[in-house]
Amino acid sequence: EDVTDRIEGGTLKGYLDAFYRVTGKKTLWGSMEYENVSLGFKGFFWGRENSRWDIKPIDANTLRVTFEDGTTKDLDLSFIPGGGSYSFYLKDGIYLEVSKKGTGDAFTSEEVTKGKSMAVSFEERGYIGELDRIARTLIEKVNLRHAPGAGLDNFERIEGTTYIPSDTVPLNELGLDITPNAGSFTIRVFDDTGNEYDVTINYSPTDTLSDIINQINASGYLTANLSSGHLVIQANTGYTFSLAQGDGQDETNLISALGLNNFFDGGNAQDISLSQRIEENPRLIAAAFSPNSPGDNRNALSILNLQHEKIIDEQTLDQFIGKVSSELGEEVKSAQSSKKHEEILLSQLKDYRERISGVSLDEEMAELIKFQYNFAAAARIITVVDELLTTILSIGR
Repeated sequence: EDVTDRIEGGTLKGYLDAFYRVTGKKTLWGSMEYENVSLGFKGFFWGRENSRWDIKPIDANTLRVTFEDGTTKDLDLSFIPGGGSYSFYLKDGIYLEVSKKGTGDAFTSEEVTKGKSMAVSFEERGYIGELDRIARTLIEKVNLRHAPGAGLDNFERIEGTTYIPSDTVPLNELGLDITPNAGSFTIRVFDDTGNEYDVTINYSPTDTLSDIINQINASGYLTANLSSGHLVIQANTGYTFSLAQGDGQDETNLISALGLNNFFDGGNAQDISLSQRIEENPRLIAAAFSPNSPGDNRNALSILNLQHEKIIDEQTLDQFIGKVSSELGEEVKSAQSSKKHEEILLSQLKDYRERISGVSLDEEMAELIKFQYNFAAAARIITVVDELLTTILSIGR
């Protein structure tokens, strides 16, 4: 999408593409260029309607982002070396990647003076968006109950499915699909002789992933690290571990937020799928509240009970799906009725056109026969007149 007509105070070369990931949840990416700087957008967001962000330089090394509510965030680019780049977190899962082309200031004085501004606008979608909300709610609610449960097998190693772009930014600012809460959760560790050890992980809204990793590593039983943007927890030799909380509750929501022990992968109606981990080993289905409890099905019953709980717009999933289906059905019926009306109108217009400009073979044949009889009658009259004249002339002689 060419956005040069949205630039305020100057001309800006570049483009911004917005791809709607099925619905309410969308992916944003794109780029634009100033003389000395290339900017790239990337990230996920949803629930944004008729909103707009403005991005423009305010001095040689500062970009100001103004959000739809009027709040601003200034990005200091001075530490980025020439030819280097850095990804700044904005909010709602959106990152702004800045690449310096030159070796000096990020922006020229002319660019700052003209106050060039990029406007980024978002909009919501219809029934496809509702379908995505249904899938997203199902994924979130099931995962929140499955994650702190226990399967028949304990873990030796687990890798989170959630992408974490930085281990130094507070987790609550990363725009995760599930926002963690302050509190604590326990990782239960088992050794080869059956002894159990509890590793308590405390979390506050200002904590980064590094803070969580340090607590895990301090236990002496487990080793954690960020690998290619995903949290990995590995049991040390001779140990296994479980993420089960005993009561099916993780007050922090961190286990699910980090993609550990989730039942579903994906984030919308397009990419929802069974966790690859469970697909490869069904014994990891967390049907129990407590580890090493083969007869415990309390977590499975808790997940099953979601069908009766009002988890989306104060309605159960069945009720919400029924409402959406009913509304969609009414619109389909209305569209079909309109289509039928338009088809009748089109047919009437075609008939009218044929009456005005069309040719009927039957009518034309009738007219031809009529003219043929008229011609024959005229020819007969001429013949009679000719005979009369001949007779009269002969009498005169």
